Order: sequence, then structure tokens, then C-alpha cells
Amino acid sequence: MTAPLVKNPSGASCLALLCNDSGVVLEVLRDDFHLSERARPGALIFGMGAPAQREELAGFFQHLVRNGAVAGWRIALPTDHGYLPLLFGGGLAGKVCLVLATRAEEGDGVRLEEELMRINNEQTNLLREVSHKLAHRERKKLDTGGDDGLDDFSRLNNELVNLQRKLIKQNADLARLNEQKNRFLGMAAHDLRSPLGVVHTFSGFLQEEVLDKLDAEQREFLDIIRRTSEFMLQLVNDLLDISAIEAGKLILRRDPVDLSRLVADNVALNRVLASRKNVRLTLKSTSDLPPVPCDSVKIGQVLNNLIDNAVKFSPLGGSVAVTLDLDGDHVRLVVADQGAGIPEEERARLFQPFGRPGSQGTSGERGTGLGLAIVRRIIEGHGGRIGVESEPGRGSTFFFTLPLS
Repeated sequence: MTAPLVKNPSGASCLALLCNDSGVVLEVLRDDFHLSERARPGALIFGMGAPAQREELAGFFQHLVRNGAVAGWRIALPTDHGYLPLLFGGGLAGKVCLVLATRAEEGDGVRLEEELMRINNEQTNLLREVSHKLAHRERKKLDTGGDDGLDDFSRLNNELVNLQRKLIKQNADLARLNEQKNRFLGMAAHDLRSPLGVVHTFSGFLQEEVLDKLDAEQREFLDIIRRTSEFMLQLVNDLLDISAIEAGKLILRRDPVDLSRLVADNVALNRVLASRKNVRLTLKSTSDLPPVPCDSVKIGQVLNNLIDNAVKFSPLGGSVAVTLDLDGDHVRLVVADQGAGIPEEERARLFQPFGRPGSQGTSGERGTGLGLAIVRRIIEGHGGRIGVESEPGRGSTFFFTLPLS
């Protein structure tokens, strides 16, 4: 086995690739995850993932080429032992891209924009120097008719070692800053939840008890208070969830669960909400489903998010179909709607925090932008996978799988 072109003094596992600006792999500099079969020279970098991940890889690479540098893209790639969550980053110099990936737990989290700008600028400068050395080596090979640039190659390797060392240090700094940010978000959200809960509960009580004593304008004000406090309470709860997940505190209690019953109960609950928009909500479930080891509360949260989103983005009088069945040694749940669909450029970041900013339902319903990011973390924490298929004007189909063992 040949020695890796990028040395690894820190012991941190990584994948390092040189690509052209079209996404074709030029050289595998390091591969600690044994992905070279999918990322061999001459192959497209998008081919490392299954169909669902190829869109994410395409979005990451387009962002890299367009902006010159990028960091913090969390993409799970398929391996022989399941899905491996990785953090992708890199920089562009001329028409050469350096793509780096580390294990998600070695530096996961939402990156702070100011810190990223500083780090990305430093990465780009280093990559520009590496690109010049590569171009010089290629010219020398053409002039001499052979590869006698051993000294240039050695210097290039040293540059890449220094670059990786610098990236590892910066990842450690980012992890520390991210931990402080998560702690602050958790404290702020926790302190806000109680008073917001009081406002939402009391506004609902007033609507039930004294609505007939109010005039039209007062009733409208009260309804605005209730709806606004409900949205803010949802946002605070999502912030608490995402801050705990990003801090590595996602705790899953796995017990044998009758998933058919759990899905049926959740569909029945959301059917009441769907009736307000005259949306038909149906369920098709296999009858011989064995118990599934999972956290029933967290999976209930996933179901509620996906079904609620489908209803939210469905037109008045539309329909949402929920299907649960066996898929080999996994169970597979599908939620299909007849909404407006999701453009390709949005699908690439759909499961990232705030990946679909400003989106509203067909009746003006608002979302926090964090729900699908939380859903993804929960499903991947169970060893499953989640994805979406969608075309503008043809609705969207979200699906996830959970292992039976």
C-alpha cells in the first residue's frame, strides 16, 4: 500500500482530494475512510454518494466553486458498514479545488460566519500557492519529457501537511466557539420558553372563555397574540433541540416499538389539523411489521414534522399519503404531498439548519427552518437515512428508513 500524499500528524481521520472546477477527481491525497473506489482519479466527486447524497455533494461543490471556499457541510456517505457522517470543506485556487472531509463528530456544528471568512481567506491563499506549484510541475514535465520534479513534489507535500495542520487547529478553535454558542442558545431558549408558554396558554384560554364579549378588532388582536406566541414557542423548542444535538447531547432510548401504532396515532392527530385546510390525509401500512428498536418520542417528533410540513405545503383540497412498509432489514416510511415541489438548488441544503429560509405554507404558515435539520440528526442517530424526491409543480416525497436490529 502506498503512503498517503497528505501526512496526518494529529491522528485525525480525513479524506483529501484534488479536483478540477468541474468536479472531476485529479488526485486522491489521503483516504482514511476507504472511499477511493468511488473517488478514484477521473471520477466525478458526486459519485461518492447515493442518489440522495449526490444532490448534497453537488450543492456543496457548486458553493465551493462559486464562493472560492466553504466549510461545515455535513454529508453522510454510504460505506460497507453503513452511512458515515462527514464534514466537508475546501477551497478553490484557479481551476484546482482541494476538498477535505473529516468525521462529523470531530468538528460538527453551525459555523460562525465571521470566523469562516477569516479561515476561508487563509485557506484560499494557501491553495493558490499549491496550485502554482502544481502548474509549475506540469510545465516542467512537458519541457523535459519526464517527471524529474521530485523536489517540487516533496515541497508540495510539505505545503499540504502544513495546510492540514492549520485546518486541524482551526477546527479545534471552531469547536470551542461552537460549544460556547450552543451553551448560550440553550440558556437563552430555556429562559424564554416558560414566559412564552404562559402567553400562549392564557391567550388560548381567553379565546375559549371571553371571545363572545370582544368586538371584531379585539378578537383579531387576540388571535395574532396566540398565533405569534405559538410560532415563537416552536422556535424556542427547536433552538433547544438543535443546540443539544450540535453539542453532542442527543440521547436516544431504544426500546422495541410498535411503529405501525405510533404512525397511526400520529396520522390521526395530524388529520385534525389537515381538515382545517380540507387536506385528505391517508395511511397505508403493512400489517406484519415486527417491533422496531427506536426512541418512540424522537421518532414521533420526526413523524409530526414530516406530516405537518406535507400538510402545510399542500394546496387547499389536496391530499397527503403516508406509507409504512418493510424494505429488506429496514422499515421505510414515505410522506408524499401534492404541493408546489422544491427546486433543485434548495434540495441540496434542505436538511441543513435554516436550509429553506423564508418558506411559508399555502395558508401562510411559518416554519422555523430548523425542523428538517433536527429530523435528519434523529434518523441518522438511529442508524437510518432520510431523503427527498421532488420536482417543481409535482409535489414532494420525503422518506426515511430505520434498521430492524
